[in-house]
Amino acid sequence: MTQLARAVHVSRPNVSLWENGGRRPARQYWPALGAALGLQFHEVEALFADHPPARLDGEPLPSLGLVRRQRGFTQRTLAGLVEVAPTTLAMWETAGVRVSPGVAEELARVLDVEVARLAARPRAVPAVDPRPLRRLRRQAGMTQREAAAHLRIALGTLARYEAGARVPPVAVARRMATAYRRPPEQLLAACGIELPDLPDGAPWRAADLPEAIRVARMAAGMTKVELGRVLGRSGQAVRSWEVGRSRPSEVTCRRLEAVCGLPAGSLSA
Repeated sequence: MTQLARAVHVSRPNVSLWENGGRRPARQYWPALGAALGLQFHEVEALFADHPPARLDGEPLPSLGLVRRQRGFTQRTLAGLVEVAPTTLAMWETAGVRVSPGVAEELARVLDVEVARLAARPRAVPAVDPRPLRRLRRQAGMTQREAAAHLRIALGTLARYEAGARVPPVAVARRMATAYRRPPEQLLAACGIELPDLPDGAPWRAADLPEAIRVARMAAGMTKVELGRVLGRSGQAVRSWEVGRSRPSEVTCRRLEAVCGLPAGSLSA
């Protein structure tokens, strides 16, 4: 046994395992075994026909982790179902360690897929930038400190916006569009801001006027108080227009159109 182990360049326990039927030698050892024992390749194959397959005869399963997550299994749960250690399963998923055919078939059965699905290389998915605001700022050639100064906000506030911890107000998103030289729609989308649509038709009917004023104000990135200040009215007056309790005068409508970027004559008292 020792002499055969030396001839094949394996350990003596490996030869013992092969002789006791515990495992079939990996195919890479068959030529050396044949030479040492005076057997042809097909004779070596027949000699170990009823042995469990060798681990090195298996194949990597690069899609195992992806399929496992899609099926809702944790590594520990799936490892328990196929009776292996969680660390072994982790090695199969992340290190490309080969999986023996029998275990691969058991994994496929538990996950309800074909072995070929687990062995297939996952399709490359374009990386999604988790921090688009940071990317846009960098493309504009600005540091965080410079951008914060342009946007008139604190450096820490900008950092939270870029990390996705807070959603910028519409007014800040519009200032970003100007500072970064990008279309406002792109910055609003990057900030995760979705503005409501204006009511159909302009000039708007009396019933649609409150909603038109509200949406136009939001699109301009202004609070009720800020809009009222620009128009020389109070924030309470703007709120009254938006809920339909009162209507702005004809002169105020013209100012509203100019401030909110609406077509002339679209608001009518």
